Amino acid sequence: MYLKNLHYKQKGVVLVIGMLMLIVLTLIGLTGMRMATFEEKMAGNTKDKNTAFQAAEAAMMAAEANIENNIITTGIFDTDGTDGFYDDSNEKIWNLVDWSGTDSGNDNEVIVYSAFDSTYKVNTSPKYVIEHYASVMDAVDALNLDNYGSGTGAGVTEMFRVTARGTGLNDNTAVILQSTYGKRL
Repeated sequence: MYLKNLHYKQKGVVLVIGMLMLIVLTLIGLTGMRMATFEEKMAGNTKDKNTAFQAAEAAMMAAEANIENNIITTGIFDTDGTDGFYDDSNEKIWNLVDWSGTDSGNDNEVIVYSAFDSTYKVNTSPKYVIEHYASVMDAVDALNLDNYGSGTGAGVTEMFRVTARGTGLNDNTAVILQSTYGKRL
């Protein structure tokens, strides 16, 4: 008789425990889904930033090739920058340039690297500016002030700062790279 009474008292407990277990499993499943979604977003952002980095690096290499193959004088470098070539009048020109690259003819323009097209899955073509900021004389020639004897042939090295900006699939993902490039003109 004692067992019969105990049996009647425990009938609803299994249902309550089962519901609590179901709620706990549901919460664990929802947390797992949120974490998976968050990790997927992080992976997409990492890919987008990597694409922007590659675009900026390609523009920087194009700018260095531009210096090597096309720059024969420093006379094209000025303060207005309507052509993407700047002198050393502003230390942080990359903060002032119009990176939208609309080529409006206004001051602070950039050079658009058009070879990086839509096959690379970037939203906007990468851009760059080139600054001439120093002329460096070889130490051996610096001592030869009166040009006595023969020169070393080293001459003056012109120093340029290249600033390149690339974007990924989203224009809000931007990477800016800088390099220093020297060339004897």
